[in-house]
Amino acid sequence: MRLLLLLFFVIYTVSIIGQTTSKVHKIVTLLPEQSIYLHSTSNGYFYGGKSRVTHKIDLPPNTIEWYYIYSTTPNEGDNQNLGLVSQLTRIVDPTGLTSVAVNSLTAPSGTGGLVDIYVMGYENKLAFEKKDALGAWVYDRPGGWPEGTSENAKEGKKKIDDIKSGTIYLGLKNPHSNEGVNVTIEIAAIVEFEEVDMTKWSIESKENIYRMYKNNLIESDINEDIASEIASCFITTLTKKYSPEDFNNLSESEIDKISEKLAEECLSSMQGGEKTDEQKKGATIGGMGWSAYENGDIEKAINYSLKALEYDNTLGWVHGNLGLFYLIKNDELTALDYYLEAITQIKKDKINDKHYFTELINDIENAKQKYPELQGYDEIIEQLRREGKN
Repeated sequence: MRLLLLLFFVIYTVSIIGQTTSKVHKIVTLLPEQSIYLHSTSNGYFYGGKSRVTHKIDLPPNTIEWYYIYSTTPNEGDNQNLGLVSQLTRIVDPTGLTSVAVNSLTAPSGTGGLVDIYVMGYENKLAFEKKDALGAWVYDRPGGWPEGTSENAKEGKKKIDDIKSGTIYLGLKNPHSNEGVNVTIEIAAIVEFEEVDMTKWSIESKENIYRMYKNNLIESDINEDIASEIASCFITTLTKKYSPEDFNNLSESEIDKISEKLAEECLSSMQGGEKTDEQKKGATIGGMGWSAYENGDIEKAINYSLKALEYDNTLGWVHGNLGLFYLIKNDELTALDYYLEAITQIKKDKINDKHYFTELINDIENAKQKYPELQGYDEIIEQLRREGKN
């Protein structure tokens, strides 16, 4: 009997939902650490120097929150070591809680002048950069996101989690009319994404395979309890021997062969396990015994059957055959012993047990026609029928 999982479902499961996914957090640099020199407002008025600049920031998909750190120095080109990305990398658990307390971050003390920093949208960016008639830079308050605002400070650290998508602008302004300021700044985000682990099966995929396989067995007239055992064996064996990654580059025919092999292994275990060469010999000799019976030679049938049991004493149908042979010889007690042992061995085969019990009953019914003097079978037939219903 071939009991295969639907090929389509196997392929669908291993390629779409077979693997395990987990949410992982990653640090993404939005603006590498760099220094920006802002001239004084008077310099901008008389010499065209820039007292304010903006940086465009495209927030990556699935941003959870993002940060900036800055510190000032008096001279152009002076750099501060901010290390925002390295700080976040140490603090953030890649698979755990994402949110970071901003006081967990450190910014080096500023030694230069003051700076204003604003988070703004495009329209506010344009207003921020507008010049008036005198040519000086004019600030139109952006009215945007106060969470990211930092004013009149020499150093600072900010966390922004109310803006998580789209394009935003960071505006830096020197508020001092006479002194320039050098600002070192770094911007980074925490991004959440799904990481696929192709070495593990997801719980969902295992449950789906089990349910579909069980339903297929039931539709093939397999008892529900037995179908549950076979399906459990199939999914256990599949996930123990193979990972989703093993199926990644296999063809449909290769997956079909694996499914068939696993199904056969499970069926074999439900039928008492794979047979050895000696056990196979026993089955062959048992068949010869039945042929002798059909030819009317009861003694040869008994001898062959006894020899078969020397090779494999678990052959329930051979025990049943011997029971029938001894009934024909009017040895009811010996016949009963063999039938009881037949019941014990046949019940170990959870797939074919009902079939075997039916066949034993049919053999007795046929023997009654061939041997009208046959006796002592009524109780045996009744017991076989009860076993066949369980």
